[in-house]
Amino acid sequence: MRVLSSLLLLSALFAAAVPPAPAQQAPPAQPTPAKEDLVAAAAKVARHSKQLSQIWPSYWPEDQAFILNVAGIGALLVSPGPRPSGFEPIGEADLPPELKGRAYFQAGNLAGAERPFVIGYPIGEGRTAMLVNLRGDDPDQAIMTLLHEQFHGYQNPAFKGREQQFVDPLAVKDRVAFAASAEVERTILAAAVSAATEGERRELLRQYFALRRERERTVPPEAVKVEQGFERIEGTAKYIDRRALSAFSRGGEAALRRLLQEELRRPLGAHTGAYSTIWFRTRGYSTGAALTYLVSHYDRGDWRSKIEAGAKPDELLESLVGKVPGAEAGRLAEQARTRFGYAAKRLQLEPLIREAEKKEIKSVAEFLALDAYHVVFDAGARGGGVKPGFSAINMTPLGQNRMALPKAMMLAVPGDTFMLTAKDRPALIDGIRFTVLLPAAPKLAGGAALTPGEHRLDKLRLTSDGYELRVDAPVVVTVEPNRMVVRLVD
Repeated sequence: MRVLSSLLLLSALFAAAVPPAPAQQAPPAQPTPAKEDLVAAAAKVARHSKQLSQIWPSYWPEDQAFILNVAGIGALLVSPGPRPSGFEPIGEADLPPELKGRAYFQAGNLAGAERPFVIGYPIGEGRTAMLVNLRGDDPDQAIMTLLHEQFHGYQNPAFKGREQQFVDPLAVKDRVAFAASAEVERTILAAAVSAATEGERRELLRQYFALRRERERTVPPEAVKVEQGFERIEGTAKYIDRRALSAFSRGGEAALRRLLQEELRRPLGAHTGAYSTIWFRTRGYSTGAALTYLVSHYDRGDWRSKIEAGAKPDELLESLVGKVPGAEAGRLAEQARTRFGYAAKRLQLEPLIREAEKKEIKSVAEFLALDAYHVVFDAGARGGGVKPGFSAINMTPLGQNRMALPKAMMLAVPGDTFMLTAKDRPALIDGIRFTVLLPAAPKLAGGAALTPGEHRLDKLRLTSDGYELRVDAPVVVTVEPNRMVVRLVD
C-alpha cells in the first residue's frame, strides 16, 4: 500500500465540511472529559457490543478491546484479557455491569497516544486495542470516531484493491457545473433513502444514475475512480458509524435513514476547502454511506463480501436496480435537474467556488509561501513504517504521496526513535518527508540556535511555538537561510 493511502485511512478527524469560527468569535472552551465521562462512554459501547459485532462480520468482535484517552487526565481501557502493565483495575462499585471485571485506568499521559486515534495500540502479550483521544469532544462523537476508525483498521487487510487518492486540481473543467450536479445527486439520494414506496425509490435511483453518469463523462476516468474509491473506503466506514449510532439510540432502520439523510444534507462548505478535497473526498462519506445502505436494501445476500472483493457501491447498486438505457438517460437527467433545483444550486455555489479558487494552493511553491521558515524532517530508511496522524480543516493533494495541510490543527509523526508534533501550523506530507512552516527557525532545547551549515548530532530536540521535533538517534541537520532539513542517519 502506498504511504499516502495508509495516511488517508488514518485521517477521519478531517473536518472540511466545518468552517472555522471567525477570529473575533472564538468558540467557548469545552470542558475536559473526566474519568466518569470515560466510564459512561465506554459502558455505552460495551452495552451494544453484540449489535456492533453484527454490523459487518469480523469488524468488531464482541470482546473488542478499546481505549478512551484524555491527555493529562488518563486512559480507560476495556479489555477481557489480563491487566496490562501501568493500568489499574477500577473498583467494581464504580462500574456499570457491562464493564465489571474488564475496565482499567491509567492516570496521566499514555505513551504513544499523541495521534487523534491509534489503530492497534499495543497492550501487552501480543494484544492490541483501538485507541481514540478525547480532546474536549463530546464523548459520543469520540465513540463514533472509535467505531469509524476501527473499520478502517479492518479494511486494511480485508478490502482488496485500492484506487489512487489523488485528483489533479485542474481535472474538472467546469467546477461549478460539476459541483451543482453533485449536490443534486446528494439530494436525490436523500429522497431515495426515505422513499415511501419501492416504485418511487427505483425511479429516483434511475434519475440519480442518469445524472451521475452524465457528470462523470465531463472528467477524466482517473477522477471517477478516485470518487468511487472514497465512497468504497470512507463511505462504508461512515455507514458503519451511522448504523452504530442508530443502534445506540434504539431507533432501528428509521433512525439510520434519518442519520443518512442528515449526512447527505450537510453543507459541504465549498468556501473552506480545496476543490478536489471537498467534491471528491468529503462528499464520498455521505454518498458512499447512502449507496451502501441502498445496496443492503436490495441485496439480501453477501453484499459485504462483494465490496470487500473490490465492487464499487455505485456500480453494485446500479446492477441491482438496472442500468438506464441510453435513450432515456438524457431525459431522466434533465428531469432530475429540474425537479431538484440544479439552476438554483449552481447560482448558490458559483460565488463560493470562485472565492475559494483565489486561495487555492495548486503547487508546492504556493504552499511554501504560506510562512517564512520551512523545517523538513526526513525519516529516511528508518521511516518506512511510520504512521502519521492529523486533524485538519483542509487537505490539498499536490501529487502522488504528497498532501498539503494549509492548517494542520494537529500533526503527529511517531517513530521508534523520533516524535514530531505540530499544532495549528501549515504542513506538507511527502511520503516520509514532513515539512512544517514556521514564522522563524526553531531552536534547540535550552534556547540555542543552530548556525548555518551542516551539523551532525547524536540526538536532537527542536522547539518552537506549535512545533516540536525530538530525535533520540544520530541526525544530520542542514541549516539554510529560510530552511532547516533534519535527516536521520541510516
